[in-house]
Amino acid sequence: MTPAEALGDERVRELARTVLARPEYARFRPIDDELMTRFFDWLRSALRWLTGLHETSPLLWYALFFALLITAVVTHPQIVLVVLAYTYLVSPLIGGALTRLRRKPPAAAEG
Repeated sequence: MTPAEALGDERVRELARTVLARPEYARFRPIDDELMTRFFDWLRSALRWLTGLHETSPLLWYALFFALLITAVVTHPQIVLVVLAYTYLVSPLIGGALTRLRRKPPAAAEG
């Protein structure tokens, strides 16, 4: 009889549970469905709050916006500068396109 045959199915399952319960194997454990549901419910409510924040509290909205902008500049200055440069270069094109789209067609000549 081989060592593998000596272990029964229940003993192997018990050993697997014992080994996988160790902290170094925590990332291989399945995620709790209830925990994920609560997290996504919280995330949905937070995003709903952020969506209406500009109308309900503009000062807080601008404070959050500038805090995120400053954080981005401090952590990734080169990327932010490139994005700002391209935004500056493309903005006249977008403005011109929007002006052209908003322009009313000339009135037909009355005859």
